[in-house]
Amino acid sequence: MDSKCNCQRVAILLCVLCVLALPKPVVAQLTDNQRAGAQIGGYSLRPPTAAEIQQQRIKLSGGNALRKVGDKIYNIQQSVLWQIIDAQMYSYQKEDNVTILYNQSYYQAITNYSGSETEGQNVRALAMRIGKYDMGGRPIELYDCGTPYFPPPPTPEQIAAQKQAQAEAQAKAAEQKKNTEEIALKSNQDAAAKGDAYGLMRMGERYRDGDGVEKDLAKANEYLQKAADAGSTTAAEELSRLKQ
Repeated sequence: MDSKCNCQRVAILLCVLCVLALPKPVVAQLTDNQRAGAQIGGYSLRPPTAAEIQQQRIKLSGGNALRKVGDKIYNIQQSVLWQIIDAQMYSYQKEDNVTILYNQSYYQAITNYSGSETEGQNVRALAMRIGKYDMGGRPIELYDCGTPYFPPPPTPEQIAAQKQAQAEAQAKAAEQKKNTEEIALKSNQDAAAKGDAYGLMRMGERYRDGDGVEKDLAKANEYLQKAADAGSTTAAEELSRLKQ
């Protein structure tokens, strides 16, 4: 019985030693940049963050975020319809203006690709799925890189309309500000008339600063004194500074 137990212990020990003798995983030998998500053989060690994906989109857009597909305009840096294509070039079908790509285990096609048409090279682009492409009787996913779109300059009528809209918006904002200030002044006046300490202090500040009323230091002194008498320590401090 003891001999059998000893044999089992020896077998277990040998297994442990074999495991320890195995070479370290490749991941342990990677650099910090690789651990941070760099691609190795086409595979990423971790999913990219949203910020990293956005950086890739900006880079792949080439500085021009607008692309036209059919009669629609897209912002390819923001639209979720546009995907990052990362594959190897398989062939270029000149008659269809379609580039066939191979990605590990499947084919896909892109059109309006503006990069180099060299077989075997890696292709990275932003493209939108638009349907299927017949690759010799085999339907594969078809993506469109779109064509750069540059908005035409505004017409004189559009410029005039924009200026008018801005002027109207500014006038509306000014009117709203005026109404708000008038309501606040009326509220302070009503409160001061009732002997409210805060209302008296605010009216004193208004006459001191010319805020909504004509500047009058005598009235400012009067209101601040009444506010201080009503128990406002802030008014008492401001009155003291006013008399200096």
